[in-house]
Amino acid sequence: LDTLVGEVRRSLEYHTSRYPDAAVQRVMVLGGGAKLKNLDAYLTQELGLPAVVGNPIVQLNVKATQLPPGYVEENGTLFTV
Repeated sequence: LDTLVGEVRRSLEYHTSRYPDAAVQRVMVLGGGAKLKNLDAYLTQELGLPAVVGNPIVQLNVKATQLPPGYVEENGTLFTV
């Protein structure tokens, strides 16, 4: 996780140097790694920015009748690609 935090820090530093007037206000975690328990809390602590687990389908009305109940809500972060 320290390597991940280092990479995110470098990305934030790049963004800040490139766009000094556009401050990063939060980090959104998506994909399979977002399902790691407490990853958002760890990133918040290490980066000093709020980190949240994103759900790219939160605004969509998904009717997944062939999936188990709750599947889409629990795995929404996996549908980022």
